[in-house]
Amino acid sequence: MNQHEPNNSINSLTTFAGTHTRGAASPLCPTCLRPLLKSYVHMKIQILSVLLLLNGCSSIDNKIGYGVNFEIPIEASCLISTINEYEPFQPVTTLGSSLEFTYLENSTSLSLHSKSLIGGYQLTIDGMFLGKSHQQFVQEAEQTSKLVQRLVNLGCS
Repeated sequence: MNQHEPNNSINSLTTFAGTHTRGAASPLCPTCLRPLLKSYVHMKIQILSVLLLLNGCSSIDNKIGYGVNFEIPIEASCLISTINEYEPFQPVTTLGSSLEFTYLENSTSLSLHSKSLIGGYQLTIDGMFLGKSHQQFVQEAEQTSKLVQRLVNLGCS
């Protein structure tokens, strides 16, 4: 075979690939690109839909609990009135030996160990389904926990 002779098998393969590629761009056929763009847009919408679905179904565990113990027991009524008087926690709902309020959009429950003298409390902060990142939620929960401790220390010591 001479170097300058065309390789018929390669030429025929190239011709086949060029003519049978669906949606290939061609300067002679400006509409040939249309199916390619339609499939790209359709694929992009499908990918976006899957990402939104996965994001909506992902569970970020934005719920945390703190247990706080006092060195010297305090009256439960003092803690209840201190929390009730703090304006940003309004409205505060009292249910038996627990208080419930919302702070920084997070549902907060403060459970007392008893109804008279208490040696501590359990604080549960729930930020599920609010669309917050876990990092943001943890910062807000820490802020809430420290605020409740400070209020109780100032109001009941």
